[in-house]
Amino acid sequence: MERKFTPTYNKVILSVLISTSLALLLFYYLYDSTKKQEQKVYNASKEQFSSEVNSLMELKSEALVNLTHDLTFWDNYIDFIENASENLNWYKVNIESIGESYHVDYVATYDINANVIKENSFEKIKSHLIIPKELFSKIYDEKQLQFYQEIPEGIIEVHAATIHPTIDSEKTKTKPRGYFIVVKLLDEDYFINLKKISNSAIKILDPETLTTSNNANITAIIALKNYKGEIIKNIQFVRDFNLNFKHTKIILLIILSFFILNLIITILLSKNSIYHPLKLVTKILKTNDKQAIQELVKGSGEFGYIGTLFSENLEHEEKLIIAKEKAEESDRLKTEFLHNLSHEIRTPMNAIIGFSDLLSEPNLNETKKLEYLEVIKKCGKNLVSIIDDLIEMSKIDTNQMKPNYKAFDLEECLTEIKKSVEITIPIDKPIKLILTSPKTPLTLPFISDEVKLKQILVNLLNNAIKFTNEGVVSFGYEIDSNNKTILFKVKDTGIGIDEKGQKEVFNRFTRIHTDETITASGLGLGLAISKAYVKILNGDIWLESKKNIGSVFSFSIPLKTEELPNQSIISTNKPTFNKNKTILVAEDDSNSFILLEILLSEKGYNIIRANNGIEAVNFCANNKNIDLVLMDIRMPKISGLEAQKQIKNFNPSLPIIALSAYVSAELKKEVIKAGFKDYIPKPLVKEQLFDALNKIFYVKERPI
Repeated sequence: MERKFTPTYNKVILSVLISTSLALLLFYYLYDSTKKQEQKVYNASKEQFSSEVNSLMELKSEALVNLTHDLTFWDNYIDFIENASENLNWYKVNIESIGESYHVDYVATYDINANVIKENSFEKIKSHLIIPKELFSKIYDEKQLQFYQEIPEGIIEVHAATIHPTIDSEKTKTKPRGYFIVVKLLDEDYFINLKKISNSAIKILDPETLTTSNNANITAIIALKNYKGEIIKNIQFVRDFNLNFKHTKIILLIILSFFILNLIITILLSKNSIYHPLKLVTKILKTNDKQAIQELVKGSGEFGYIGTLFSENLEHEEKLIIAKEKAEESDRLKTEFLHNLSHEIRTPMNAIIGFSDLLSEPNLNETKKLEYLEVIKKCGKNLVSIIDDLIEMSKIDTNQMKPNYKAFDLEECLTEIKKSVEITIPIDKPIKLILTSPKTPLTLPFISDEVKLKQILVNLLNNAIKFTNEGVVSFGYEIDSNNKTILFKVKDTGIGIDEKGQKEVFNRFTRIHTDETITASGLGLGLAISKAYVKILNGDIWLESKKNIGSVFSFSIPLKTEELPNQSIISTNKPTFNKNKTILVAEDDSNSFILLEILLSEKGYNIIRANNGIEAVNFCANNKNIDLVLMDIRMPKISGLEAQKQIKNFNPSLPIIALSAYVSAELKKEVIKAGFKDYIPKPLVKEQLFDALNKIFYVKERPI
């Protein structure tokens, strides 16, 4: 049922409406008519003033604009540029003399390569003017420029133009032969003269300075821009403009009188109908009192509606408290992750630093040394794994991960995974890794993203090995022809996961905390990355597990195959290795170079070092005995990509291998596309390095 206002409230509303309406009508009539007229006059004056100022500035520059144009299509000027030493007298009579004639402070002539031929600074400019090289290309394109520049003596007005033959007055038929530049200093005399002519006050302002105006004056702003179009200074012209605000003041007094009368009437009529509800509102705002809210809800008119809003707001606050608790829980998880990250990084770093110190002991035997080196190497791999996981998750979050579908041999892929994972199983864990054979093997090339598929299976296998103390870890696949999918399974006989853990195990930064897992390392990202990769491949992943019995991680992806291509017979002749090769190592980091030098020297390679990209290009240009280049992608002066491009211009057959600490499939694709023979990520693995070199330096004998 619709609520009705009380009679008292109706009287208050009626009185307020009548008095306010009368006041507003009077205000509108008086204020609007006066204000419009005043504003109309002010706007017209301001517009006229701005037009005057702009015309004045153009007039001040017109002589130099015409001078610059007239002097720069002249055959004699071109003759001077080409034979400056023989025509100095001509230059002095015809060019240098314009300083006095046109009251300019600097003139200069440049050849087409932006080299100064002749320049003259007159009395006012003492400092040497430096003309940026990039300016000349802009003059070349636009033929004539006018801009401003700041120098120690102040602001200068610069006019510049290209020089052409006499027949080309429009500068469109011939190419420029040189450049002419004339400068005028905007000194104190200039601004005094400008002030007199414009009959206004002048201020030089920085671009960031905010300008204000009122009806007591009118202003105009002239922006002084450099050749890039950036404002370096503003010239503010201010002229007095007095307006009579008497009528406006009278209007304000009339309005004030009517509103005071309206306020008195409102107070007298609203004491009982408004005061009490407002008191309740005040109490609610101070104490959030539920009883006061209920009393206000029962009130009439808008105050009843306000009471309803307070009631709803109270409910919202209770919901916000719940949301706050959830946010705090999220912060707690984030903090826990950061602590975990710190622990996971510090643990291998502690071992690396500690065992590095032990290696410096003078009486350390060879067995201990190898043992310590193995620990350092293992910890280094753990650090790289942590960083790789964080980078991969970052790419997933920013949607940088795209599937790279291609055909490959699935059986060969799984065999490679088994070999690579098998060697990582700790010696103290009696675990057997088994690759199971499918009922129906896939005989055709499988189409999917091989890199991501390998990463999924390696993550699942590493996870299974980590939480299995002894027994069997097996993996394999089965083909589901009906659904056109392929199902992969990773099964272990490990500690298993309870029901609560199974719900959270694929969440990022999640680790199952039990007595059995307390010593396990990792950030809790492996399964989250695997789940994301499966999703990218349009598949599903799930888990079946029983505590103390084991777990089975399964995922399915679409089954796509292609026909096998015709295979050619490859020669089985044993390769013959070419010795005494010279390798150029383009590496700015000394530690990385020392490592490469040690590894390559052991194999008998001759080593040359380039500290930056330019050195690498010069070495290759001047040394024809270089057989191969190891090129760091990120180097000083020019990058490895640019250096490789330049080298290929004069020696396209020289093999170049890319080195980079940036590890991604996208970067590898980019460098291979650019023409590099191979790509080796950092930290360097010597087997990978030598394998890349062998692919280039092994020469296979042709079959007879």
